[in-house]
Amino acid sequence: MATGSGAGCAAAYLRRHSRIGDGETVTLHQGRHTGRASQTAISAYGQGQSIRSVTVGGEVAFVAEGHLRELPA
Repeated sequence: MATGSGAGCAAAYLRRHSRIGDGETVTLHQGRHTGRASQTAISAYGQGQSIRSVTVGGEVAFVAEGHLRELPA
């Protein structure tokens, strides 16, 4: 099972530390140890502390729905 929010952070981290190129798409593998292996395509744009954007893509499955009734105090 993959989490897009985690994948986006991983992309930014890898780009910030020059482990992937600017705009390079790589495959992130998640969920192997939980028996729910998944693959997500990630990339990041920018350099050093100036990461401008990240992209996360892949197939998805709808697992839940929720509604925010009011903002937390």
